[in-house]
Amino acid sequence: MSVLPKEVDYTKPAQLPSSVRSSSLVAIPQGGRNGYTQGNQIMIPLVQYGYFVPNSGYLNAKISYTGAATAGSLLSVVAQAWISRLDTFINSQSVETQNQAGAMNCMLLNSKMSIADKWGLSYPFGVTVEAGNANAVDSHSKTGATTHVIYISTPLNCIFQNADKMLPLRMGESRIVLTVNDIANFSALDNEGEPSTFSNLQIDEVEFHYDIVEFDAMTDNLILGAQADEAGDLYFKSESYSSSSAQINANTTGFVEIPFANSLASIKSIYGLFTRVDRYKFFAAYDPTNSNGSVQFTIAGNNFPAKALDTINNRPSVVLEHLAAIHGTKTSPETARCCLSALNFRNADVDGGATDPIKDLSKAYFGVSTEKISGSYLLTGVSSQNSNSTVRVQIGTATDTGLNLLCIFNYDALIKYNPSTGQVQVLK
Repeated sequence: MSVLPKEVDYTKPAQLPSSVRSSSLVAIPQGGRNGYTQGNQIMIPLVQYGYFVPNSGYLNAKISYTGAATAGSLLSVVAQAWISRLDTFINSQSVETQNQAGAMNCMLLNSKMSIADKWGLSYPFGVTVEAGNANAVDSHSKTGATTHVIYISTPLNCIFQNADKMLPLRMGESRIVLTVNDIANFSALDNEGEPSTFSNLQIDEVEFHYDIVEFDAMTDNLILGAQADEAGDLYFKSESYSSSSAQINANTTGFVEIPFANSLASIKSIYGLFTRVDRYKFFAAYDPTNSNGSVQFTIAGNNFPAKALDTINNRPSVVLEHLAAIHGTKTSPETARCCLSALNFRNADVDGGATDPIKDLSKAYFGVSTEKISGSYLLTGVSSQNSNSTVRVQIGTATDTGLNLLCIFNYDALIKYNPSTGQVQVLK
């Protein structure tokens, strides 16, 4: 049976109800726009009507701090680095917690954006770039023991933003809570990457921009009532990230297996960021084996990948495995945008200064996809409930300093909402 090509299909498109309208809103923190410093929480409330449009939100803020006489930098994507933790609440129930949110989201942006992308967004991301140096797309450098100011705009990686479809905000009182990082955790001196003496961090002019779509009462009831299951529940699919950290001592060699107790129903991918304890905190990731070993993940006793990531004979394949974890197995590697060049994949024992530049941080990310199949299915990952996940590292050449391992789990988050009872539950 022949079909009409879509290029000549002139069927009249369906028309939206005339009552539909879209609004761009600005949320102001409950404590006001200004005066947030280290350890403070910024509570951002959302309205309780309409439908949240995924990917529509972004955060504005002003970052100010006192610098030092020696040149120093705020690290990586500054617009994200100052956030130590992100929490999301619905009806005062915690539905999402991201520890080390700034470092984690810098990794995700570095893995999803090319050098040209980061250069093009360097202004809202708070990154200083250098004419004639295309690789200088990390960090914000300043000199002088005076007050420095950076204005930033950035999307927020949260359960609302990552939803597959629009979320009804009538589910209840919803808010996003950001915790301000200690400036010592996301800054360093430019020469050898030593800790900075920056102080007086303050976050001001905070506001969250997002879009909602509203329908008339009849259409709204049709949306929420007609699509509920036999129990009266609606399901909305999203995704989020959970992380835990552990330490590997200096001068460690041989086989190391590190357990993590993150209990999740559907893990889609898992990442390991091995960072030096003395330099750049969680914002520069290195090869912990120094090109002489392997890395492998396990979930409920199953190995991912089946053959360990070999840094002796197949080191470049680590990058492709990581990109499959970031973009899904349906994405061909040559079309996956990232800024993970040969200059970025450094050994953990790399010297400081020019060999480990602050303007082009090391990005030796180890990641692997654990999805059964990529797509808009209910639960596509593997379960770690009632079992540990581990990271196995075979270290052939010891490092000269201790390493922190930040293990990140990307998981399916399923929001269950009953319009009749108003109950909301997040399955993760």
